[in-house]
Amino acid sequence: MIVDTSDARVRWRLGRVLDHPRTPKLLAGVTLAGSVTLALARGNRRVQIMAATVIGACNRLSEIRTPYGRDGADQITAVITQYRMLTALVPDPQAADDLFLRAVNFQAGLSYAVSGVSKAFGSS
Repeated sequence: MIVDTSDARVRWRLGRVLDHPRTPKLLAGVTLAGSVTLALARGNRRVQIMAATVIGACNRLSEIRTPYGRDGADQITAVITQYRMLTALVPDPQAADDLFLRAVNFQAGLSYAVSGVSKAFGSS
């Protein structure tokens, strides 16, 4: 099997950047800025989608080097921002927003249902 050295070099460099002590603080700061932007961008769909994309990217980069020990809030944030990014592909803004809200409502219902079922049949 032939390994592409340029791909290996890119992965190595990305790993070094993500392992730097300042990277978690930088990603947290960018995520916070994206979150504030998302909250303040009422009515501006493009800015909301951009902010959701930034939040999702930061979340994913954080998960590359810290795949364990994260709480459910990180996971649900990733799911919701991915819903926003995917529904942005729908050309009609009203249909996209409706689809996004339906997906978030479905996810919320699913989260509560799965949690309840696991507690009902769990050992503790």
